[in-house]
Amino acid sequence: MSAIADSAALAAAAAALVIGLAVGLEAAASPGRAADGPAGAGGGRLDLPAAAPAPALPTSTRLPTPRTLVYGLRIGPASGTGTLQWTHGSGRYQARLEGRVAGLSILQWTSLGSTTGAGLAPDRFTDRRIGGREQTVRFVRPEGVLQSTGGGDRPFPPDAQDRLSWMVQIAAIAQGLGRPLVDGERITMWVTDARGHAQTCLLYT
Repeated sequence: MSAIADSAALAAAAAALVIGLAVGLEAAASPGRAADGPAGAGGGRLDLPAAAPAPALPTSTRLPTPRTLVYGLRIGPASGTGTLQWTHGSGRYQARLEGRVAGLSILQWTSLGSTTGAGLAPDRFTDRRIGGREQTVRFVRPEGVLQSTGGGDRPFPPDAQDRLSWMVQIAAIAQGLGRPLVDGERITMWVTDARGHAQTCLLYT
C-alpha cells in the first residue's frame, strides 16, 4: 500500500489481531515480520531498503481523532464482531479492543498511558481472553522497566509500545510525516505483550 491512513490502519490491524489471537496466532496482526531485540528510541523508526536513501525520521506524530470502529468477525463457521475504542485528551489516552463470537467475549485488551510529541507512551496494558486469567504489564518509566503478571522486571526503550498501542502509533507516525508512505518503507517498533515478552516488529508498506 502507498499510505497508512489512520482509520484504515486501525481497522485492519484490529481485525487481524482479533482473528489471529482467537486461533492462537500471536503475530497475525503484523503485516511484516518480527525479530527479538529493541528498536531504539524515537516513537518508531522509519527505514527504506538499502538501495534507496533513507528519509528523515519523523520529528513529531499526529494522533488519530477519537473514534469507535466496529467490524464483522468470522472464525470458521462462527461469526461475531470486533470493536476498537480509541480516546485521548489532556495528555492521556485509552484504547480498548474486544472481540465477540457467538455471544461470547473471546478477547479484551486495554491500553492506558500518556500522549507526547513522539506519540503514545503506555503505562499499563491488560489482556483478558476467554478461559484464561487477566494478564497485566506495567511500564515503570522512572526506572525504565516492565513489571508483568508473570513476574520479573526487564528494561524497555523509551519508544516501547504494547500489543494494542502500536496500532495507533503506526497511524500517528504515518500522519506525522505529512506525506504518503513510499512503497518499500517500513516502520520498526519495540512491542511487548502482557507477559513482558517483547519483539521488534517490522511493518512494511
